[in-house]
Amino acid sequence: MSARLADVLPLSPAQEGLLFHALYGGHDPYVVQARFALDEPADPARLRAALESLLGRHPNLRACFRHKGLDRPVQLIPHRVRLPWTEVDPPSEAELDRMLEADRLRPFEVTRPPLVRAMLVGLRELVLTLHHLLVDGWSMPILARELATLYAGGTLPEPAPAYRDYLAWLREQDGERALRAWREALAGLPGPTLLRPGVGADAARQEALELELSPS
Repeated sequence: MSARLADVLPLSPAQEGLLFHALYGGHDPYVVQARFALDEPADPARLRAALESLLGRHPNLRACFRHKGLDRPVQLIPHRVRLPWTEVDPPSEAELDRMLEADRLRPFEVTRPPLVRAMLVGLRELVLTLHHLLVDGWSMPILARELATLYAGGTLPEPAPAYRDYLAWLREQDGERALRAWREALAGLPGPTLLRPGVGADAARQEALELELSPS
Protein backbone atom coordinates (compact mmCIF):
# COMPACT_ATOMS: atom_id res chain seq x y z
CA MET A 1 0.00 0.00 0.00
CA SER A 2 1.58 3.27 -1.14
CA ALA A 3 -0.80 5.73 0.56
CA ARG A 4 0.64 7.86 3.35
CA LEU A 5 -0.33 6.50 6.76
CA ALA A 6 -2.19 8.48 9.40
CA ASP A 7 -1.96 5.79 12.07
CA VAL A 8 -1.09 2.19 12.90
CA LEU A 9 -3.43 0.63 15.45
CA PRO A 10 -3.96 -2.71 17.17
CA LEU A 11 -7.14 -4.70 16.59
CA SER A 12 -9.97 -5.13 19.04
CA PRO A 13 -10.63 -8.73 20.13
CA ALA A 14 -13.72 -8.81 17.91
CA GLN A 15 -11.70 -7.59 14.93
CA GLU A 16 -9.09 -10.30 15.49
CA GLY A 17 -11.82 -12.94 15.24
CA LEU A 18 -13.31 -11.35 12.12
CA LEU A 19 -9.88 -11.11 10.49
CA PHE A 20 -9.29 -14.81 11.14
CA HIS A 21 -12.47 -15.66 9.23
CA ALA A 22 -11.58 -13.24 6.41
CA LEU A 23 -8.20 -14.94 6.00
CA TYR A 24 -9.50 -18.50 6.42
CA GLY A 25 -10.35 -18.88 2.73
CA GLY A 26 -13.54 -19.47 0.79
CA HIS A 27 -16.70 -17.46 1.35
CA ASP A 28 -16.32 -14.61 3.85
CA PRO A 29 -19.58 -14.42 5.84
CA TYR A 30 -18.69 -11.00 7.24
CA VAL A 31 -19.04 -9.06 4.01
CA VAL A 32 -22.32 -7.23 4.59
CA GLN A 33 -24.62 -4.99 2.55
CA ALA A 34 -26.77 -2.03 3.53
CA ARG A 35 -29.46 -0.82 1.12
CA PHE A 36 -30.86 2.71 1.36
CA ALA A 37 -34.02 3.64 -0.54
CA LEU A 38 -33.98 7.33 -1.51
CA ASP A 39 -37.09 9.52 -1.44
CA GLU A 40 -36.00 11.48 -4.50
CA PRO A 41 -33.43 11.07 -7.27
CA ALA A 42 -29.93 11.44 -5.89
CA ASP A 43 -27.26 13.85 -7.02
CA PRO A 44 -24.52 11.25 -7.70
CA ALA A 45 -21.58 13.63 -7.32
CA ARG A 46 -22.90 15.06 -4.06
CA LEU A 47 -23.71 11.62 -2.66
CA ARG A 48 -20.29 10.27 -3.53
CA ALA A 49 -18.65 13.32 -1.94
CA ALA A 50 -20.71 12.81 1.22
CA LEU A 51 -19.57 9.19 1.42
CA GLU A 52 -15.93 10.13 0.94
CA SER A 53 -16.32 12.80 3.64
CA LEU A 54 -17.64 10.09 5.93
CA LEU A 55 -14.55 7.99 5.27
CA GLY A 56 -12.40 11.02 5.98
CA ARG A 57 -14.26 11.70 9.21
CA HIS A 58 -13.88 8.19 10.69
CA PRO A 59 -10.37 6.69 10.47
CA ASN A 60 -11.62 3.16 11.15
CA LEU A 61 -13.61 3.26 7.88
CA ARG A 62 -10.31 3.67 5.99
CA ALA A 63 -8.56 0.75 7.70
CA CYS A 64 -6.81 -2.16 6.07
CA PHE A 65 -5.19 -5.06 7.89
CA ARG A 66 -1.75 -6.68 7.91
CA HIS A 67 -0.65 -9.83 9.71
CA LYS A 68 2.18 -11.53 7.82
CA GLY A 69 5.46 -11.49 9.70
CA LEU A 70 3.86 -9.87 12.77
CA ASP A 71 3.31 -11.25 16.26
CA ARG A 72 -0.14 -9.61 16.29
CA PRO A 73 -2.10 -8.17 13.37
CA VAL A 74 -2.40 -4.41 12.97
CA GLN A 75 -4.74 -2.06 11.15
CA LEU A 76 -3.19 0.60 8.96
CA ILE A 77 -5.06 3.89 8.57
CA PRO A 78 -4.15 5.84 5.42
CA HIS A 79 -4.69 9.60 5.39
CA ARG A 80 -7.01 9.31 2.41
CA VAL A 81 -8.71 6.60 0.37
CA ARG A 82 -10.70 6.65 -2.84
CA LEU A 83 -14.15 5.11 -2.51
CA PRO A 84 -14.96 2.43 -5.13
CA TRP A 85 -18.11 3.83 -6.76
CA THR A 86 -20.47 2.33 -9.35
CA GLU A 87 -23.61 3.74 -10.98
CA VAL A 88 -26.03 1.37 -12.73
CA ASP A 89 -29.35 1.79 -14.48
CA PRO A 90 -32.26 0.18 -12.63
CA PRO A 91 -32.44 -3.47 -13.74
CA SER A 92 -35.35 -5.82 -13.11
CA GLU A 93 -35.85 -6.82 -9.49
CA ALA A 94 -34.58 -10.34 -10.19
CA GLU A 95 -31.50 -9.02 -12.00
CA LEU A 96 -30.83 -6.55 -9.18
CA ASP A 97 -31.03 -9.37 -6.63
CA ARG A 98 -28.50 -11.38 -8.65
CA MET A 99 -26.24 -8.35 -9.02
CA LEU A 100 -26.27 -7.56 -5.31
CA GLU A 101 -25.76 -11.19 -4.35
CA ALA A 102 -22.71 -11.38 -6.61
CA ASP A 103 -21.37 -8.18 -5.08
CA ARG A 104 -21.91 -9.45 -1.53
CA LEU A 105 -20.10 -12.69 -2.33
CA ARG A 106 -17.11 -10.84 -3.79
CA PRO A 107 -14.53 -10.81 -0.99
CA PHE A 108 -12.43 -7.84 0.02
CA GLU A 109 -8.65 -7.99 -0.05
CA VAL A 110 -8.14 -6.97 3.58
CA THR A 111 -4.67 -5.54 2.90
CA ARG A 112 -6.03 -2.99 0.39
CA PRO A 113 -8.22 -0.13 1.66
CA PRO A 114 -11.00 0.73 1.76
CA LEU A 115 -13.03 -2.34 2.71
CA VAL A 116 -16.17 -0.60 1.50
CA ARG A 117 -17.67 0.01 -1.93
CA ALA A 118 -20.79 1.87 -3.07
CA MET A 119 -23.33 1.34 -5.83
CA LEU A 120 -26.01 3.82 -6.87
CA VAL A 121 -28.91 2.06 -8.56
CA GLY A 122 -31.02 4.22 -10.84
CA LEU A 123 -30.51 7.31 -8.65
CA ARG A 124 -33.06 5.84 -6.21
CA GLU A 125 -31.15 3.30 -4.16
CA LEU A 126 -27.74 3.37 -2.52
CA VAL A 127 -26.06 0.06 -1.76
CA LEU A 128 -23.07 -0.02 0.57
CA THR A 129 -21.07 -3.24 0.68
CA LEU A 130 -18.51 -3.28 3.46
CA HIS A 131 -16.67 -5.58 5.80
CA HIS A 132 -17.80 -6.16 9.35
CA LEU A 133 -14.19 -5.41 10.38
CA LEU A 134 -15.08 -1.73 9.92
CA VAL A 135 -18.53 -1.39 11.46
CA ASP A 136 -20.97 -3.25 13.68
CA GLY A 137 -24.74 -3.24 14.01
CA TRP A 138 -24.65 -0.49 16.64
CA SER A 139 -22.67 1.89 14.45
CA MET A 140 -24.60 1.39 11.18
CA PRO A 141 -27.48 3.73 12.17
CA ILE A 142 -24.89 6.37 13.10
CA LEU A 143 -23.25 5.97 9.71
CA ALA A 144 -26.63 6.38 7.99
CA ARG A 145 -27.56 9.50 9.98
CA GLU A 146 -24.20 11.13 9.36
CA LEU A 147 -24.34 10.33 5.66
CA ALA A 148 -27.77 11.96 5.39
CA THR A 149 -26.51 15.05 7.23
CA LEU A 150 -23.43 15.39 5.02
CA TYR A 151 -25.46 14.85 1.84
CA ALA A 152 -27.86 17.61 2.94
CA GLY A 153 -24.94 19.99 3.46
CA GLY A 154 -25.10 19.94 7.25
CA THR A 155 -22.22 19.99 9.71
CA LEU A 156 -21.30 17.40 12.31
CA PRO A 157 -19.37 17.64 15.59
CA GLU A 158 -16.06 15.87 15.95
CA PRO A 159 -16.50 12.13 16.60
CA ALA A 160 -16.13 11.34 20.29
CA PRO A 161 -14.54 9.24 21.49
CA ALA A 162 -12.02 8.63 18.74
CA TYR A 163 -11.61 4.99 17.71
CA ARG A 164 -7.99 4.94 18.84
CA ASP A 165 -9.19 6.07 22.31
CA TYR A 166 -11.52 3.07 22.44
CA LEU A 167 -8.64 0.74 21.54
CA ALA A 168 -6.49 2.38 24.23
CA TRP A 169 -9.30 1.81 26.76
CA LEU A 170 -9.44 -1.86 25.75
CA ARG A 171 -5.71 -2.26 26.39
CA GLU A 172 -6.21 -0.96 29.94
CA GLN A 173 -8.74 -3.66 30.80
CA ASP A 174 -7.79 -6.70 32.91
CA GLY A 175 -7.84 -9.48 30.33
CA GLU A 176 -6.86 -12.20 32.80
CA ARG A 177 -9.69 -11.23 35.13
CA ALA A 178 -12.16 -11.29 32.25
CA LEU A 179 -10.87 -14.72 31.19
CA ARG A 180 -11.31 -16.09 34.70
CA ALA A 181 -14.87 -14.74 34.84
CA TRP A 182 -15.80 -16.44 31.56
CA ARG A 183 -14.15 -19.70 32.62
CA GLU A 184 -16.25 -19.70 35.79
CA ALA A 185 -19.43 -18.85 33.87
CA LEU A 186 -18.86 -21.64 31.33
CA ALA A 187 -17.51 -24.24 33.75
CA GLY A 188 -19.18 -27.61 33.35
CA LEU A 189 -20.18 -27.27 29.71
CA PRO A 190 -19.04 -30.35 27.76
CA GLY A 191 -17.98 -28.35 24.71
CA PRO A 192 -19.26 -26.22 21.82
CA THR A 193 -22.96 -26.48 21.00
CA LEU A 194 -24.14 -27.32 17.49
CA LEU A 195 -27.50 -25.69 16.78
CA ARG A 196 -28.10 -28.04 13.87
CA PRO A 197 -26.38 -31.33 13.06
CA GLY A 198 -24.82 -32.00 9.68
CA VAL A 199 -23.32 -28.54 9.09
CA GLY A 200 -19.58 -28.74 8.52
CA ALA A 201 -17.00 -26.13 9.40
CA ASP A 202 -16.71 -25.18 5.72
CA ALA A 203 -20.38 -24.21 5.36
CA ALA A 204 -20.32 -21.30 2.94
CA ARG A 205 -23.76 -19.76 3.28
CA GLN A 206 -25.71 -18.06 6.03
CA GLU A 207 -29.32 -18.69 6.93
CA ALA A 208 -31.72 -17.76 9.69
CA LEU A 209 -32.56 -20.65 11.99
CA GLU A 210 -34.94 -20.52 14.93
CA LEU A 211 -34.72 -23.25 17.57
CA GLU A 212 -36.29 -23.60 20.99
CA LEU A 213 -33.63 -24.91 23.37
CA SER A 214 -34.35 -26.95 26.47
CA PRO A 215 -33.03 -25.59 29.80
CA SER A 216 -30.19 -28.11 29.70
